[in-house]
Amino acid sequence: MVSQAHAKINIGLDVLRRRNDGYHEIASFFVKTGLHDTIHYEKNAVLQIQTVPDLGIPQEQNICHKTALLLRERFSINDGAKITIRKHIPHGAGLGGGSSNAATTLRALNTVWNINAPLNELRPLAEQVGSDVPFFLDPDIRSAYVTGRGEHIEPVNHPFHHTLLLVNAGIHVSTPWAYTALDIQGTSESQFHPSTLAEIPVSEWRHHITNDFERVVFATHPILQSIKDELYKYGADYASMSGSGSTMYGLFTSKQDALIAANRFSNFSVFVSKLL
Repeated sequence: MVSQAHAKINIGLDVLRRRNDGYHEIASFFVKTGLHDTIHYEKNAVLQIQTVPDLGIPQEQNICHKTALLLRERFSINDGAKITIRKHIPHGAGLGGGSSNAATTLRALNTVWNINAPLNELRPLAEQVGSDVPFFLDPDIRSAYVTGRGEHIEPVNHPFHHTLLLVNAGIHVSTPWAYTALDIQGTSESQFHPSTLAEIPVSEWRHHITNDFERVVFATHPILQSIKDELYKYGADYASMSGSGSTMYGLFTSKQDALIAANRFSNFSVFVSKLL
């Protein structure tokens, strides 16, 4: 069985408060992109996970390993599986690659192991694996307004006509560090709501939709601020950092404009894609 695990970007990200369980309340628009990993699944005597290229992560620390173990325990499965992940999504870059891999693995092994449970039975497992995993669980949800710690998902039926340019500078940003650096005290209200994307033209999003993590991440990695400024300079209607970083992105009116801008970032990893 072969599945695609799509990356996401965040359009806006508010960190609202720290919860008693240690997680943070957020509000963000998650949007799936055309950039994806390809994952091959087959039954096997044992659980075996391989990434191509090799990321140097022990199998036991791979999020898909944790996902498979939880699924196997929940439904009393004795089978193993051979999982081969062909990586295209940059690792640890704010694009949700690991979370997408985990959600895709839940769905795929649900079929490979002949469990055939409905998605609502898999959702508690997705929430247990990671905060961003529930968004990726339903393949029919392409964009959503995500709140709570990531478990509250309200689909957004917004048509995306722009071309996406992703720029990755190869900087790893620790998500726990980013939350700690924000030092959220008290509670705040989100700056946007589910209808924000439809109510405000894309060219005006920069004045209304921001990512709270940019403040602390840009202070530590000024090159990311420079990339954002250059994305606007080269014609992006909207530019931002995705998640806690470090991937920057720009939304361009045409694919040609995005390709021309991509040539300006030859020192970095760039991906021209679409929003699903």
